[in-house]
Amino acid sequence: MRNKCYSADMNKLGTVLSGLTPGEREKLAKRVGTSVEVLRSYANGRRSASAARAIAIEKAAARLGHDVPRGSLCEACRTCEYARACLKKEGK
Repeated sequence: MRNKCYSADMNKLGTVLSGLTPGEREKLAKRVGTSVEVLRSYANGRRSASAARAIAIEKAAARLGHDVPRGSLCEACRTCEYARACLKKEGK
């Protein structure tokens, strides 16, 4: 059963993970401070990321040249007025 916070946007993380080599997936997981298995759980909606973890994933993915918005992983980030204002300012 999928987490109620699951969003089609979570597939962005899944797309990124599937496009990485095993070594790159490990590097991403290490930068986030978790395992590849947990990242896959976030990507397929079995788990919901905390705001702090969603930010860590967004930043680590960006360092590898990929866009995984924190709001695609965390309901709190998705509904945060401050985050929405920042994205609007950036034109996203």
